[in-house]
Amino acid sequence: MSAPEEDPQIAFDEEDERPYVKSYSKKPKFSVGQRVYLCMNGAYEGPYLVATVAPGKVSLCLGNGLPVLNGKEIDDSYVRLS
Repeated sequence: MSAPEEDPQIAFDEEDERPYVKSYSKKPKFSVGQRVYLCMNGAYEGPYLVATVAPGKVSLCLGNGLPVLNGKEIDDSYVRLS
C-alpha cells in the first residue's frame, strides 16, 4: 500500500493530530463587506457588497443581503473598489 500524497497546504500540529491550513496559494484581493462595482462589458454596475471571497473569485450582494447574479462566483478581475 502506498503512502497518501501530502497536501502542501495542509499541515499537522506538533502532536500530529490537528490539521490546519499552512497558507493560501493566492490571497484574496477583497474582503467580505467591501463596497465594490462590477465592471462587465465596459459598464459599471453597483455599488454592491462583497458577500464571499476566495482566491481569484468573489460573490456579491446588495446592501439588503440579496445575492447578485444568483450568488454566482465572479472572477475578481471584473470587480473594482468603489
